[in-house]
Amino acid sequence: MVELNSVQDKIISLAKSYSAQHEKVNVAHQAKLEQEQQFDANEKKKAKEELLELSRKLNAEMRGLNTEVSFQYNEDIEGLLVTVKEEGGDRVIAEFPSKKAIELMKKMQDLVGILFDKKG
Repeated sequence: MVELNSVQDKIISLAKSYSAQHEKVNVAHQAKLEQEQQFDANEKKKAKEELLELSRKLNAEMRGLNTEVSFQYNEDIEGLLVTVKEEGGDRVIAEFPSKKAIELMKKMQDLVGILFDKKG
């Protein structure tokens, strides 16, 4: 009976050791994921700020050329939107990307979100 208790104690000890090691791995993995998410968020914020600054500079340059080309940061596509207007008027000649392309991008982002995010 002594041997059985000794074996049981060893099994319990190994199980506790494994559980503690597994918990450490989970905590380390979670910390790494959170760090990567923070890095991605910082990179995204930095890219947005750079695009906003670029759009301001491009708009200033275009005003100097007496043209009706404007650059704007678009939240939906998280990128630049270029609008070409008739000089001195409000009629839009062209937009890049087009409104249809922007709608398609939004729908694709929604679909990807449903498929791969926690939404789905």
